[in-house]
Amino acid sequence: MVEPSDAEMLLKLELESGEKALTVKQMQDFCKGHQDLYTMEQLRLIVEHEGAAVGAVDLFDYQRQHLRAGVGIALAVEMRGMGLAVAALKALINYAQHTLHLRSLYAHTPLDNPASVASFASAGFTRVGLMSDWVRREQGWVDAAVYQFIFPNLQDG
Repeated sequence: MVEPSDAEMLLKLELESGEKALTVKQMQDFCKGHQDLYTMEQLRLIVEHEGAAVGAVDLFDYQRQHLRAGVGIALAVEMRGMGLAVAALKALINYAQHTLHLRSLYAHTPLDNPASVASFASAGFTRVGLMSDWVRREQGWVDAAVYQFIFPNLQDG
């Protein structure tokens, strides 16, 4: 779970991603705030390496009726290429199946990020589609692959 001490690292991730970053106060408030998948329909979990926060993995667009959620992941630039994304995704899959009892996870992965594409595939996600002109970049629009992970042997309850 996100702790107030994670605010600085999360701001760094947002800046590295090129996304419009929150202010320091907004991020601090987020890290102190109520975080519950069932009420907020999103959940951010911190990725740690050797005791240090180095990234985040998110569940978002949680659909209670359909037992599914979207997945996003971000790692600090200096921590990429070490297998941490795949390990974090596999841990998230385990948590989503055994703790949250979800039926499936999905992700939209921009095709100009081959490391992300490889991470989702290596973690067991299956490419099920393509979204054309899905992500806007400075140099233009980029397609995104749609990945899905369906949990085996889940009984409707």
